[in-house]
Amino acid sequence: RSAADVYAVPAVAVTQDLSGLGIPVVLGVGLTATNGIGVDYQHAANSIGAAAELINLGVNAGIGMKMSDTLDVGVALTITYAMLEAGLTGSGTQKHDIGFRGTLGARKHMGNTTIGMYYQTELEHQYANLHVTSMNGEESALTAATIGAGNIKCNGAPTAVCRQDLHVQQPWNIGLGIAHNVDAHTMVMLGFAHKKWSDAKFFNDFYDDQNVISIG
Repeated sequence: RSAADVYAVPAVAVTQDLSGLGIPVVLGVGLTATNGIGVDYQHAANSIGAAAELINLGVNAGIGMKMSDTLDVGVALTITYAMLEAGLTGSGTQKHDIGFRGTLGARKHMGNTTIGMYYQTELEHQYANLHVTSMNGEESALTAATIGAGNIKCNGAPTAVCRQDLHVQQPWNIGLGIAHNVDAHTMVMLGFAHKKWSDAKFFNDFYDDQNVISIG
């Protein structure tokens, strides 16, 4: 069992409505942990001290505009700072990177019913020289022959080790939601989201595409 402890997930945001100034715009900014994962098997006898941790912190800046009495649109930019330590897959040092993703959404009011939808781009981080593999020893899987054949690509000229970059992507997402006011005190909601893991580098080896349904 992993000994990874509890992770704190900050989420704080503020908004400013400019409609009082005659401008049909709402501005917003927030800070949150956009994604992350961690395991720790250093206590296990057969793990050889394996542990890994990925933490992404993101700043979100968005603007929403009232286009008409029934239509609102919004765009947002997310800037993330990512930290990855991959244990035995590298030298043990922590790697950092900055990533960007955008979100575009719209909301339409139709009487007691509101329909909303959004599209969110992929979020990519590149960790340079994270994967470090020894080429020493007769039993090594990395040899000049396999590298020369193009099966393995190393950064620069390979010597005693092969250094490789790791690209990690969060998938692009699309979502659709419907909310209906049953009466003055009751609202029912239904949401659908599709996460395209098969297009996301690294995670496409672990996850299938997901369809998420929410009811409230």
